[in-house]
Amino acid sequence: MRYSTVILLFLFSTASFLFFIKPYLHGLQLYGYKTKGIYKSKLFLHNFILQTGIAVAFLGVWILYYFVLFREIWGLIITIAYGLTEFFTAYGMAKKKFKKPLKYTKRMIRLIVCIELVYIAVMAAGLCLMTIGNIETYFCLTYTFLIQLIQLPLLIIVNTVVTPFEKLNNKRYISKAKKVFKFNDNLIKIAITGSYGKTSVKNYLEAMLKSKYSVLSTKASFNTPMGMAYTADEYAGQDVLIAEFGARHIGDIQELIDIINPQHAILTGITAQHLETFYNLDNVIEEKHKILGVKGIKVAADSENVRKINGVLYVGKNKDDYCVSDTVEFGEDGSRFIMRIGENTLILKTALLGEHNVLNLQLAAAMAFNLGVSLGEIEDAIINMKPTPHRLELIKSGKMNILDDTFNCNPVGAECAINVLEKFEGRKVVITPGMIELGAAERTENYLLGRKIALVADRVILIGAVRTKPIYEGLLSRGFDSDKIFVFDTLEKAKSNFSILLSEKDTVLMLNDLPDVY
Repeated sequence: MRYSTVILLFLFSTASFLFFIKPYLHGLQLYGYKTKGIYKSKLFLHNFILQTGIAVAFLGVWILYYFVLFREIWGLIITIAYGLTEFFTAYGMAKKKFKKPLKYTKRMIRLIVCIELVYIAVMAAGLCLMTIGNIETYFCLTYTFLIQLIQLPLLIIVNTVVTPFEKLNNKRYISKAKKVFKFNDNLIKIAITGSYGKTSVKNYLEAMLKSKYSVLSTKASFNTPMGMAYTADEYAGQDVLIAEFGARHIGDIQELIDIINPQHAILTGITAQHLETFYNLDNVIEEKHKILGVKGIKVAADSENVRKINGVLYVGKNKDDYCVSDTVEFGEDGSRFIMRIGENTLILKTALLGEHNVLNLQLAAAMAFNLGVSLGEIEDAIINMKPTPHRLELIKSGKMNILDDTFNCNPVGAECAINVLEKFEGRKVVITPGMIELGAAERTENYLLGRKIALVADRVILIGAVRTKPIYEGLLSRGFDSDKIFVFDTLEKAKSNFSILLSEKDTVLMLNDLPDVY
């Protein structure tokens, strides 16, 4: 056996291993380091099938060349060709732009170190056994193909083993957050939850409270226990904490309450969201209402699925609500409305679009007013309020209007976005991949979405033929012209046709944007 060949084989395999498994590491991270992040993601599963297929194909070539002269030389050539093929395949995947690229967090680096050490041990052990057994170099080269087949199982095993240790490490950070927040009675703590609008309400409330207090709020959508831990690192004696509470499972809200111990709370609204993990709407309703068990100020939307509870300040359009909006008018330049808080009346104008954003402003205003912010300060904040990015954000592109509502899509928010689109002049175009994470209700809700779009849009671009089939059917059920429906496998393919499908005076509603795992 030629030892130099074995050494080169070992060095190449260990050096390229992390490059080849990067897509699977990415899938794990996007799914919260749960194993299903690898096999549930269509994108990364496709990559695994492709790379494994290449390995099997080259293994077949290797078997054929076993019977030719100078097979060791041919074997080396086949191995090099295989390595280059796998490299360029992985390189093509690495060049793909993701909405949430792989982040080399401390946890990811620890996982990388562990998987690399295990891989080196497995690779070295295999090659040592081949060397000790004096196995022919040609057979030794097959190890390069076979190791590809165990990469993914190896990653799953290592991740499964280290996960309990990572959970213990996370508890350490969460315990630190509890020490900072839970028993801090000098800090005004406000929790915000709901099926939609959490981030917008958080941003609006922060803008209103800043006139009176120093404010710390959870960043972006950091609404998990670890998000609270990250926020704890930024605490520097501020007066107010605004914490966005997310929930995908029963018990998530209580876990966050135990970390923060909020005195005040806002419930934005409830709809059929995350039914894949909540299983039914009743569980969602029960979970979200836990936030209203706080002892201080409780504000909630007067909307479907939100219960009437004594001591809660409701906001909406009902004349009996604590905070009422009236004569709401909105168009391309924003929204105008009258807002009544208790006995006080404000005539307001804002750049924000949509009735749901008016409701979000009401929720924030009701809380701010009860925390001592004056009506004048609330009015100034609303007048100067800027849209939360990707949440019905109006973007001007030349003469074209783009309504960017890509952050999320739920039945309530989608209907509001379509109502806003209706107010614009000129041709109206909707681009959407449909709604996700609605469990058994997903098909029905997407069908209804298609029917609603058909009443407003002049042209519809659907992303993903299978997932958007209910939308397609809903459009046709309203008599929408099929020649004005365009279906593409990916958003990238759709974008390459935008010059043909869109014109400069169109108003385009970008409704939802699928996560990378889809």
